[in-house]
Amino acid sequence: MSTTKKPRMSRRHFLFTMAGAAAAGVVAPGIAAPAAPKKTKILWWSHWAEEVNKRNLLIDVAKAFMAKHPDVEIEQVWWDKTAMFPTMRNAFTAGSGFPDIFYFDMLGFAFIPAGWVADLSGLNWGQVEPWAREMYKWAGPGGKVGNWGVPIEVVTDEIIYSKPLFAKLGIEIPKSLQFSAEDFYQVVKKIRAGGYDPFSQGVGDRDFPGTYVTSWPLLATLGEKALRDLWSGKTTWKTPEIRGVLEYAKRLIDVPCMPATFSSMGNSERHIYFHTRQKAAMFLGTTAYAARTFSPPEKGGQPPDFRSGFLKYPAMPNGKGNQLKLLVPNAGISVAEKSPNKSVAMELLQSMMTEEFGNRWLAGTAVTTGLKTDPSKIASPFKWYLEEYAKSHQGQEYAVGLEWHAVMPPAMVDAYGQVVNAAFPARRASIDEVIEAMERARPH
Repeated sequence: MSTTKKPRMSRRHFLFTMAGAAAAGVVAPGIAAPAAPKKTKILWWSHWAEEVNKRNLLIDVAKAFMAKHPDVEIEQVWWDKTAMFPTMRNAFTAGSGFPDIFYFDMLGFAFIPAGWVADLSGLNWGQVEPWAREMYKWAGPGGKVGNWGVPIEVVTDEIIYSKPLFAKLGIEIPKSLQFSAEDFYQVVKKIRAGGYDPFSQGVGDRDFPGTYVTSWPLLATLGEKALRDLWSGKTTWKTPEIRGVLEYAKRLIDVPCMPATFSSMGNSERHIYFHTRQKAAMFLGTTAYAARTFSPPEKGGQPPDFRSGFLKYPAMPNGKGNQLKLLVPNAGISVAEKSPNKSVAMELLQSMMTEEFGNRWLAGTAVTTGLKTDPSKIASPFKWYLEEYAKSHQGQEYAVGLEWHAVMPPAMVDAYGQVVNAAFPARRASIDEVIEAMERARPH
């Protein structure tokens, strides 16, 4: 059984299998049929209600597991994560109604020290990239380090550009795919002068789409170690370098680079605004972009003939990290520590930790993964997109695992989400206010 839950939307059911068929034949009068064996029921909650390709893959996983284990029945419930995590928190707190296995990302970090997430260190990690496994190691209850999620989705932060609009506006891209910071600013101005929004960003239902305009100049300017120290609260925001980055971001913001509906536009809408309505020339986001983009057009996916490409982050003057991109955990799958069927949920999760599933994931969603894959065995309908991605990543270096939700203390996460993500790009916070907000949130 598969169920979809989304905020303010009615519940939808996707019945794909019911374990156990009715026994054939006739039962003689007065003789009771033998009772069917009791099934182990697994409740599986997932984000990706609107991401058809991911959903179909996970439905296939459940089907295959139930075919192999006829004594198991899996109910899949599909959510938008903004509703799923608060509901799951309430269920864990109450001690009932929580899922056995579930989608996990940075919104669930507090679940780990609370003891709600099972340590997955005992699973077989042989088909997971070692660097990806390291991303999902955090301190759990009592400070013990464990693996709390399987990195199904590991992503890079990207500047994705519209090939039709860049051609229409006469924007020439360097062979290196990397503009200087000043040249990129001029590109943003040219896009605005041409009647389009430079970036297809909106923070109506997410705490991150507005951060990119600040985050990538920070990485390019500071380099990996200094940015990690800044984001973790070890170093101050009151430096000339940080002010210089914010001044550059403010120049982009003041063009303006954001849509007029930036503060209210939701995540699904900003995808459509970019590839279907074609009102913006660039999309700042992660490689998870592909999941919604390659859904069927009637489900919010792009027109079949739309083409996009990837740029490297613009090079900042004297930048210590101009060669870097962020490579970060985006979405995993976890098991509830107090699930009455934890061993079965673990076995279900283990069934996904294979190269075969990694190949299917990359081919079917075009979203990068932490599972091992074999490109020679991948035949994807999104080949052109994967080739564009590979071309832009030739010789690329990465800041691995440097994700601000994961690195910052909770107070800094809140400040970054409220000020750097929302207020600053909307021109409702000054540079001084950004610096002061982040300084107040730092551990002292």
